[in-house]
Amino acid sequence: MIKKNLLEARMKENNVEYTDLCKLINMSYQSLKWRLWGRTEFRLSEIKAIRKALNLSVEQMIEIFFLEMK
Repeated sequence: MIKKNLLEARMKENNVEYTDLCKLINMSYQSLKWRLWGRTEFRLSEIKAIRKALNLSVEQMIEIFFLEMK
């Protein structure tokens, strides 16, 4: 499951709102919300687009999208 709080922190650092992120990654707002709520999983291509849009390091990307919560 995605670590939404970490994603939001990176968005804040980059002054990016959800609507901005949707435009940057070419995704509808509803689709993004479904993924954030866990109704649908992110595709690898979407994760890569978010990484590029937010200038995430590989480590940050892994922490947000791939590491299990404890």
